[in-house]
Amino acid sequence: MIRSQKPKTLCKFIPSLRLWLFKTLILLMELKDQYTAKHCIRVMKLAVGYARYYSLSDYTTNTLKYSAILHDVGKLAISKKILSKTTKLDDKEYKKIKCHPYISYLIVKYMLNLKNEANIIRSHHERIDGKGYPDGLNGSKINDLSKILAVCDAFDAMTSNRVYRKKLSYKEAIDELKTNAGTQFDNKIVSNFCEYINSKKAFK
Repeated sequence: MIRSQKPKTLCKFIPSLRLWLFKTLILLMELKDQYTAKHCIRVMKLAVGYARYYSLSDYTTNTLKYSAILHDVGKLAISKKILSKTTKLDDKEYKKIKCHPYISYLIVKYMLNLKNEANIIRSHHERIDGKGYPDGLNGSKINDLSKILAVCDAFDAMTSNRVYRKKLSYKEAIDELKTNAGTQFDNKIVSNFCEYINSKKAFK
């Protein structure tokens, strides 16, 4: 009788393929848009720092880590002309930019098979008041890790120089987060994040 055997070689190959795809996506981001690539790294550091400061589980920390590093990978599908535009985007261009969370979701879910991370990434531009995108979710319908990612993403964007504006100071960025808490961002996450940023552990 011939016993069926598990495809051991294939089982070992799939994680290696996923790692290769992950590294390839990061490289493509760096080649297409240096700002986006560096931004994703900074957001990842913020998110991991936040998770460790509040003693979140290793699983949650790693999920947040990979969600952060890949949250803008969908911008690979957006014209570099739009990504690097120095003037205000028109309605058509802004509509294309708003597609990136969903494109990121598709890439992470179907290319990397990271379903939890994909769902977190998909919702990182949703708003508490329901005026975000791509799904118009509000309040408790938004994943808690998406809420953390949204705050980290916004804070880094505000404290980084762009071709069309100068960066804000940490204090100015924190004030902006607080102003938009309860409408764009989750109140508790903003409060926790500000405590983390003001702590000695932040940015070490």
